Amino acid sequence: MQRWGRPRLARGTLLVLGMLSACGANDFGMDPGGRTSSYTPSGAFGAYLTGRFALQRADLETAADKLEQASREAAPAGVREVQVQAFMAQVMAGRLASGQAGAVLLARSLPDNPVAQLVLADADALAGRWEDAEARFAGLSQQQGLTQVLRPLLVAWAQAGAGRTAAALGTLQPWYEQGRLRGVMALHAAMIADAGGQAADAARLYRLAQAEYGGVNLRLGVVLASWQARTGFAGEAQRTIRELGAQNGDIAMARAGLEADVGNRAVRDAKDGIAEAYLAMAATLRQQNATDTAQVLMQLALSMRPDFTSVRLLLADTLEGARRPEAALAALGNVDGRD
Repeated sequence: MQRWGRPRLARGTLLVLGMLSACGANDFGMDPGGRTSSYTPSGAFGAYLTGRFALQRADLETAADKLEQASREAAPAGVREVQVQAFMAQVMAGRLASGQAGAVLLARSLPDNPVAQLVLADADALAGRWEDAEARFAGLSQQQGLTQVLRPLLVAWAQAGAGRTAAALGTLQPWYEQGRLRGVMALHAAMIADAGGQAADAARLYRLAQAEYGGVNLRLGVVLASWQARTGFAGEAQRTIRELGAQNGDIAMARAGLEADVGNRAVRDAKDGIAEAYLAMAATLRQQNATDTAQVLMQLALSMRPDFTSVRLLLADTLEGARRPEAALAALGNVDGRD
């Protein structure tokens, strides 16, 4: 699968040379008398180096601030790579979910970057511009692994957001019938049919998703239990929740919250559906140790649904694995234990 991880520092040689023109002579330790003093970079170059160092140390807040400063100050020199790094740092630092506009502004200057296009499409979706969102999602590459899988999910949810349930199901049908990740595709088709009021299609597709998964994981269990409770099968819904608790002691601790919330829709609208798509791909990538890319997708999910508990739990676990306990605790700040 395509990875959108952090750019390698080895690529920075020409980049740094391109930025030197934005720095004054004193940035390189030369005083007017020609004596060499200590090296104290400032301006765009200094911000870039500080941001890169912070990025390597997983200090994403500092990296986002400094690389954004470098991008802003180096912009006249046309240093595109700095813009890309600044944008990715903004996304990974969670600036989208917190409502800060810097990442969206940077995304508009990166028409060829797939993450930037996702950010802009998400902004269209959040504003209810579903046709624009669909067009941007449809423009994602069909050749590269990750966007190839994400594209039909996101296009289908944009169509569902516009009230075109039949079109959305048609978009996903080839994928759940014979494509990759059939269980994921069938589950999303079921959720779209469910939200669109097509109960018979939803029931059939939920059964297919469960069969393809070969069992009930946490997210499938929560969605399935919600469907069961809302269609008159409260006993089955409670049994599904109990099975989840039996599989995992951590889930058992949240059982009371899951049972209390089981009668509510797990996916309330198309915006939630887009967040679900990002979560599905993030979980897959996390299992493959592609943690940077998974973290980007988790932040995209939170930008669509800031209260998405399942994403926050996965993000906290990822950050804890990267030895960032404070960031992991911050990710859990809005967790209520229900979804």
